[in-house]
Parts: sequence; C-alpha cells; structure tokens
Amino acid sequence: MLEPPTPCFNADPEAKYTYIVVDFGAKEREDLRYIHFMKSNIEGDDPTTGDVILGYVPSFTFYETDEGELDDDPTLFNEHGHFIYRQTEDIPVDEEQLKCNANLLSPPRYGTPV
Repeated sequence: MLEPPTPCFNADPEAKYTYIVVDFGAKEREDLRYIHFMKSNIEGDDPTTGDVILGYVPSFTFYETDEGELDDDPTLFNEHGHFIYRQTEDIPVDEEQLKCNANLLSPPRYGTPV
C-alpha cells in the first residue's frame, strides 16, 4: 500500500467514524504496534471527509538478525488490522494528538467498533 487505504463499510449517514490502520508485523515484540494511518470525524459513508490524526506511512518490513542488526528483507510482509469505530461525539484534533502519544488510542474516546 503506497497510498492511504480508503475504508468501505456500511455506515449510518448521520454518524461519524474513526478509521485506524495498525501494523501487527512485529512478531518479536508482541507489545509493539505501529499505527500507519488514523482519521477521525469521518461523516457517514464518505471517507473523503474527516480529520487526519496521523498521516499515512506506507508499510515497511524489517527483522532483527541474531546479531541484533536490522535487515529489510523485501520478501517479508506485515499483517495490518483495519479498525473502524463509531464515534459518540466529534473528536477535537489538537497538536498533542498529532505526535507520538501513548494515550492516543485510549478508549472510550473513539466509540464502539463497527
């Protein structure tokens, strides 16, 4: 995926949604997840609307060798999870959200999974 994915889902036209793309490819570090894209305040089923919280970063692969070095083997692939949440309210976008933030995905801020 070189471009941000466009979600397609059955949406309530009156609701707002948050869309998150999470990389589950770090097999050696089960506690590590990389967020490739995050967009909130998507209006109904129109994915062109909303606020980009984390801009899209194309997928990348690497692994740690036995010597502790990183290798970017192009034959590797990552598993991605695509999550859509129905929001309970508009989510304000501020500068604090636009950087690495441990509380970024804290529930219940983003509502219920769709």
